[in-house]
Amino acid sequence: MGGVGTESAPYHNEAWFVVRRDALVLDRQTGIARLDDQSGIASAVARGALSAFMFTTKQLAKDFIKRFYDRTFWTAICPQGPDMYADFLEHLREQGYTHLIIDDQLHRSVRRALRLMARERSR
Repeated sequence: MGGVGTESAPYHNEAWFVVRRDALVLDRQTGIARLDDQSGIASAVARGALSAFMFTTKQLAKDFIKRFYDRTFWTAICPQGPDMYADFLEHLREQGYTHLIIDDQLHRSVRRALRLMARERSR
């Protein structure tokens, strides 16, 4: 992985999250689902930080669900586009998440992911 200057922020069909199905709320005006305020997202405490699991492919997210969760109650979602991805990260931060565990290995701060998104959006 490159340094901050060369690292890109994953979004638009690249950032998948595992969430509880009942945590998804459909916005009737836009037809877009969002997480409710309880943020039923797959997470863990890693290195002392509340961290949400993020995956770079849908298949990795589905495999994670198969290993650890009941597929009846959990699903993989992907924020569509950079704006939705940034909004999703902001929602996580508001819920107290400080880090992402990417592909069940890399540990990155939500703040850093948001900085990368801001840099990409300004290009």
